[in-house]
Amino acid sequence: STNSEYLGIFHTIGETAKVSNMVITGNIRGHAYLGGLAGRNLGTIENIYNHAHITSTLGNDIGGIVGFNQGTIKLVTNQGKITSNGSYTGGIVGQNDGVIMDAYNRNDVTGFSNVAGITGHNMGEISNSYNSGHILAKDSIAAGIAGTNSSIIYQVFNSGQITATNQNAAGIVGNFSAGNLSEAYNAGMILSKKGQAAGIAA
Repeated sequence: STNSEYLGIFHTIGETAKVSNMVITGNIRGHAYLGGLAGRNLGTIENIYNHAHITSTLGNDIGGIVGFNQGTIKLVTNQGKITSNGSYTGGIVGQNDGVIMDAYNRNDVTGFSNVAGITGHNMGEISNSYNSGHILAKDSIAAGIAGTNSSIIYQVFNSGQITATNQNAAGIVGNFSAGNLSEAYNAGMILSKKGQAAGIAA
C-alpha cells in the first residue's frame, strides 16, 4: 500500500540486532519511514547493497538503506533510485541520529526539502562516505552528504550534481546549523536557482 509506513525487509531493527551481508532488489512504495532494509534502525547494519527503487507518495524519512537511523550503519551501498515528495530523503538514510561509516550512494535522490546523498538530516556521525548520484530538492536544501547538519561529519566526498529548485545547494552540507565538518571534498556541479550555493557548506 502506498499509504503504509515503516516499510523495508524489516519494520524496525532492534537495539541488540545485527543484520549483515545482504543484497536487496525490487521496488518499495509507501508513505513514510521507508528503507530498502528497514523503516527504522536501532541496531547494527553491515555490508548491505540496496538495488531497490524506493518511492514515497508524501511522507518523510526515506532512505536507500533505512528511513530513520539511531544505530550503527557501515559498509553499505545504495544503487536504487530514491524518490520522495516529503522532507528528509537520503541515499542511505532519511535522518541519522546514530553512526554511519563507509557508506556510498550511487543513484539519484529526489525529495521536497532536506535531500542528500547520505542523509537528509544528520544529528549523529558520518565518516568515510561519498555520493556520486544526482541530488534534487524540489524546494530547498540539497547536498551531497547531509541536507541539514547539527553534528559531526568527516572524511566525505561528493562528485554528484546537486540541484535546489529554490535555495541552499551544497556539495557537502546544504544547511549547516551546528556541529563539525572536516576533511570534505566536492567535485560536483552545484545549482541553486534562487540563492545560497556552495562547494562545501551553505
